Amino acid sequence: MRDRLPLGSAIRLENKSSIYVIVGTNISINEKRYDYLCVTYPYGWINEEKPLYINDDEVKAIVHLGDIND
Repeated sequence: MRDRLPLGSAIRLENKSSIYVIVGTNISINEKRYDYLCVTYPYGWINEEKPLYINDDEVKAIVHLGDIND
């Protein structure tokens, strides 16, 4: 597992053609943990589209690494 990607990182996922942007990290839903909360790039949340909850191993490629603030 790589270090957590920062917010604002644009990524490609396995089995998906769109690019997604990370807008949240370390998410817990119904006692299940996810590494990231993502929305489609460049539109974000529109209409009734739901965000994706994913784990680090689903990230296929990093398109843009978000700003890293320590």
